[in-house]
Amino acid sequence: MPRLFDKHKLTKMIRNAIPLREVCVIGEPINGYISYNPDLLQISALYVNKRGEGIGKILLDRIKSDHKYLHLWSHEFNNSAHKFYKREGFQLKNRKDRGLDGIPELQFEWIEK
Repeated sequence: MPRLFDKHKLTKMIRNAIPLREVCVIGEPINGYISYNPDLLQISALYVNKRGEGIGKILLDRIKSDHKYLHLWSHEFNNSAHKFYKREGFQLKNRKDRGLDGIPELQFEWIEK
């Protein structure tokens, strides 16, 4: 990952984003979390510390349970995440050459069936 922002800029970005998002965590100590922007119907982040244990699915299902549509952007190189999102019913919808961090991103969307 490129280091495009210094600690001060990152802290400011996070402080500005927190009031716009809902965050769900799982485990104690925390094993994973999902960050969601309800105004944009966008998943902003999904991280787990152990893959293959169903933690990501639990977190994603929690957000999906309240919605009929969601979308997210993912770094283009993150193939394991893309495989997970596709398995969870998301479809590739768009691509942009540069996200805010300068890395190409793919957009996925989920529509409840």
